[in-house]
Amino acid sequence: LGFFIFNLCLLFTLKLSCICVFGESVSVMEGDSVTLHTDLTKIHKHDDILWYFGPKMDLFLIAKIYREKQIVDGRFRDRLKLDHQTGSLTITNITTQHTGLYEVKIGGARRSTKTFSVSVYGVIDISQSYNGLPLVYIVLISAGAAGALLIAVALGIFCICRKQRKREQQGKYFLLL
Repeated sequence: LGFFIFNLCLLFTLKLSCICVFGESVSVMEGDSVTLHTDLTKIHKHDDILWYFGPKMDLFLIAKIYREKQIVDGRFRDRLKLDHQTGSLTITNITTQHTGLYEVKIGGARRSTKTFSVSVYGVIDISQSYNGLPLVYIVLISAGAAGALLIAVALGIFCICRKQRKREQQGKYFLLL
């Protein structure tokens, strides 16, 4: 239980650091759609919206609205949709290859930049097998082994503490004689 709480706290801390460093953190399952919002309610005539993407800080232009004309990069194979009113970007049928940083730069009267850290998680097909053994069994065996290991460690710690307590009591007994 303590190990689970530790991992949960670590995950929460990492998630907070991602939000602070990379702007908004977005998690999505492979095959789903995700919309990255510009927070604009309406694009004005002289606003330019530039969307960038990259696996790290090396970003390249993937879509833009320039003087009311939309231009979308072909590398995303018709998966990108730009909202012509707000400039928000929707990625449909997302894959793990779309994991990375997305940045929107808004030019014109309201200059701003917003960054998104998008994580795409793959779907696991539990009907698959590994060396003839279904993945469900592998997961159950692994969970059982991990549980047995945790119980063994807990018993070991209990025995050590009990032994130490016994030594301390014997030391007090000898001091009384």
